[in-house]
Amino acid sequence: MMHNGVEIQIHHSITVDAFERQTADIVSKIITCIGTRFENFCIDPVLNAAEIVDPSNFPADPDALVDFGVEEMQTVCEHFQVLLVKKGCDLSKVEREWVKVKEDIIRHHEDGFFPLWQN
Repeated sequence: MMHNGVEIQIHHSITVDAFERQTADIVSKIITCIGTRFENFCIDPVLNAAEIVDPSNFPADPDALVDFGVEEMQTVCEHFQVLLVKKGCDLSKVEREWVKVKEDIIRHHEDGFFPLWQN
């Protein structure tokens, strides 16, 4: 191969087949690693509980909304208890505040999740 009048010689220390095998092996290892890291993503109780903060998950029935998210809020509070207490959160008030948040969302934020959290 010539470039600006200079002959350039390229030496392949690895064949195309070997490169393709190595590439496939590396990609396979990455996929396995990602799969292992996120294997419990769909079943993690804290991640599942956190879905209650999305108003699109709220029940349409006002009676169902009364109890909606109480257990999930307890799960999140238990998981983050040390941090919440350290930051001054009074965990005894969380359930009462959760009721107030749900009422506010239903009254003032019918337009959905994104405008609510943007505000």
